[in-house]
Amino acid sequence: MSVIHFVWPGPPEQRASVKLTAMQPISVGLAEACSKLKPALDPGTLRVTLNKKPVDVSLPWRLANIPAGTSLRLEPLGAAAPPPSPFPRAPHAAPPQPPQPAVAAAAPPPPPPQA
Repeated sequence: MSVIHFVWPGPPEQRASVKLTAMQPISVGLAEACSKLKPALDPGTLRVTLNKKPVDVSLPWRLANIPAGTSLRLEPLGAAAPPPSPFPRAPHAAPPQPPQPAVAAAAPPPPPPQA
């Protein structure tokens, strides 16, 4: 069994330690930690982060690639920015192109000489 810590920033800041087996989903630990905090929190309204990156709580502990003894931070869903997109950001607006020189209208040819 591995021990992980869930940290609620507060106020007041609280910490709940939970033991998980290798194949237990992180959501089980989240639910247990939320029941230990005072007042009890609803796990459905929280996002779990590690180093400011969201953690998929549906994954089993051993597949989440999180070391034992780690502190996972709990955040309200609407409080922070949305998780980063897995797709690269679109580049900013293209650099301005130099203005194209105006094409001068050709003057009409002179009239033929009169004989």
